[in-house]
Amino acid sequence: MFFLSIALGALFLVMVHHLSDAGWSVATRRLCEHIASLLFPWLAILFLPVAFFVKHVYSWMTIVDPHGNTSLNAKLPVFTIPGFYITSAVFFGIWWLVSSRLRYWSLKQDETGDALCTHRMRFHSGWGIVAFALTLTFSGVLWMQAVQYQWFSAIYGVYFFASCAWAALAAVYLITVLLQRQRILDRVLHDNQFYFLGLLFFAFTIFQAYLEFAQYFVIWNANTPGETFWYL
Repeated sequence: MFFLSIALGALFLVMVHHLSDAGWSVATRRLCEHIASLLFPWLAILFLPVAFFVKHVYSWMTIVDPHGNTSLNAKLPVFTIPGFYITSAVFFGIWWLVSSRLRYWSLKQDETGDALCTHRMRFHSGWGIVAFALTLTFSGVLWMQAVQYQWFSAIYGVYFFASCAWAALAAVYLITVLLQRQRILDRVLHDNQFYFLGLLFFAFTIFQAYLEFAQYFVIWNANTPGETFWYL
């Protein structure tokens, strides 16, 4: 999930680049495209051990009568073994489609220089950002929050999203520094790119801290055993 968060965050940065028509991120866009392309097949392959040993990870899969369990019954039919595999396959399928299309048209533009490629990348970023928001939210709930399925959180999807963008920005910053030292990006990389990356990293640090505290404060204030056990 840690390495998945970096790849998802990189995909988000690529789509934001196209949707905002940003100029400063051109130098780092290709890095993000390459990182996002790891979603399929490499991270999908790394997911296979989880898929094989899924019953050892999620205790709710061993419950004989899920309808008799209030917390689990509310999450049916997704929180079933077939539902888990189907939704997981959908997640990776959508991520593969978005990341591969964006990378394909980006490489195509290197060959042709055609403005059509830019329009195509904007189109895929448009529908992709909506699909990304939904799949990222539900994957965080299904793969991480579901480890303790009794716990409810309306903010967990945003919580996971902030972590993805935060981790990706740090990874892109470090890779950019390494490439700069090798003089690979000399023609396109300037100091303002580091400034904007640092600014975004700072913004998501504040955003992450806000979400961490907001979730904690609500649960602490309610002080009910059904919620506090997650923090404990």
